[in-house]
Amino acid sequence: MKTSDLDYQQIFRRGSTSNGWVVAERSSSDFLIDGESLLHALVKIYGGHPDFTGGFVRGFVESNRDALAKFTLQALSDIDSGRVLHLVERVGPFLFKKENYESVLSRVAAF
Repeated sequence: MKTSDLDYQQIFRRGSTSNGWVVAERSSSDFLIDGESLLHALVKIYGGHPDFTGGFVRGFVESNRDALAKFTLQALSDIDSGRVLHLVERVGPFLFKKENYESVLSRVAAF
């Protein structure tokens, strides 16, 4: 299996209101796999709308810390539905070098 390059970019989702729904403004991180946006791939497959955010969101320190622990297998995932694993399944699998993976995750979690 080919080794993929992992990186990330910061993204911004504008806040909005429509038909009684409120979408909060958020800054988050989007993983790039071989230069391609993982979030865009997931949106295309599972929703087709641009109001998603990345898994690491500015201002959510505890959630980011928990996500980092799960991504680095320091904690077990508490996802009963398997939804996130299913989403990644549909666009993967990917193989990363350990150093690349750990470096990107430590930088994105500090966001």
